[in-house]
Amino acid sequence: MVEKAGGSQLAEADKAMKKGDSSLKTGLFKWSPNYLEASMQYEKAAKIYKQLGDKKKAVDAYLKWSTACEHENENYGAAEGLVEAAFLEANRNQSLEYLKKAQNFYKIYGTQNRGQATLKQFAQKCLEKSDDEASQRFALDIYQALYEEIFDDDNYAWNPDILNSYMQLLMQRNEFKRAIEAKRKFIAHMIKEGTIDHQIRRAYLEIVCIQIISEEFTKIEETLQRFNSDAGGSAYQSDEYRMASEVKEALEARDFKKLEVLTKKPLFSFLETEIVRCLKRFVMNPPPGLIEGEVIKGTADDKKKKLEGLLL
Repeated sequence: MVEKAGGSQLAEADKAMKKGDSSLKTGLFKWSPNYLEASMQYEKAAKIYKQLGDKKKAVDAYLKWSTACEHENENYGAAEGLVEAAFLEANRNQSLEYLKKAQNFYKIYGTQNRGQATLKQFAQKCLEKSDDEASQRFALDIYQALYEEIFDDDNYAWNPDILNSYMQLLMQRNEFKRAIEAKRKFIAHMIKEGTIDHQIRRAYLEIVCIQIISEEFTKIEETLQRFNSDAGGSAYQSDEYRMASEVKEALEARDFKKLEVLTKKPLFSFLETEIVRCLKRFVMNPPPGLIEGEVIKGTADDKKKKLEGLLL
């Protein structure tokens, strides 16, 4: 009975595809294609194929639905067809191309956030393949593209979740250099827009935290100088600058108890959760490079060489 029902549905979908194709044909008494009828038939077929698990046919039907909608200037339908095809397509690079094209249609329709949401959803799907490093890198690149687009389109206020998700992913993968670059891009954008407020101050404090986590201790002073410069020489008046300075001083004194106390201050509750979590983990389990009597500064390789020299 189930097989019979499935066969009946498949026949219905195939019939709808033929009707859709027929609607696009022209002749002596039909001068122009009927894209509206074609789009209805292709959408009907696509949904049935998807339900039956025939991904290949479903992708083909959704793409035809999208094209028919495009000819009708039905941009939302054109976008939705591409999105459906993207999540059924086996080739992830092809899927990404479909999603990028869909995003353009969403922008024309006035729902660009929907396009960003589908790209984010696809990136999350790639991240679920935790044993596939290539998929993980692919997802990270999608997030980076989304992040950079926020500032190109000047729509950060409507998409704060992109920044948060991207930062969380970078910190979880120990991509500290990219995390700092992302924060600096955010700061540059806010300054360009003429905004000098708590978001910039917190971003600078977050950079200091990341530099501690990544053991780039010698770069902290430069960050504080930038912080003060961007604040017109008055950064020392802010809670964020004072906290960054206190954290730096506690680190240089190897006072991890004080560092632990500082990370529990209310100010840290306003920072990126994953950054604070990584910092607390660092404070609770300081690396062997921080030896008794001094802070070993520089890159991880520099510290390793210095340690080897001290041990000889």
